[in-house]
Amino acid sequence: MKPTEPDDPDVLPKQPPQPPDLGPLFEQPPHNRTPTSIAAARAKRDTAATQRMAVLAMIRQYGPVTRDDLQALMHLGPQSLTPRVWELLGNGIGHTRMIKELTGQTRLTRSGRAAVLLQALP
Repeated sequence: MKPTEPDDPDVLPKQPPQPPDLGPLFEQPPHNRTPTSIAAARAKRDTAATQRMAVLAMIRQYGPVTRDDLQALMHLGPQSLTPRVWELLGNGIGHTRMIKELTGQTRLTRSGRAAVLLQALP
């Protein structure tokens, strides 16, 4: 077995590259105004920003991608990914739109269904 060099393309880095710090997009993750949803949003405040930036970095690196692609790439469940995509699409009062859905462009998911592609805005 040959020794590996740090710049060897066959050797994966030990940690994935960190997404760029684009600052906070929201003061609090979105909720549906029920007590349990508000509590979940407050609990998620710190990790939501980190996940949101990671999702944006993945869309920039691999896009256009489907939500299913992102779930597979990031090992995130839909309950974590869906709100982050929703936020990046600029939904809600004062939210900055950082990605878009490519209307009419789809790709099959792992289950064989057509899914809309997401692309980062320049």
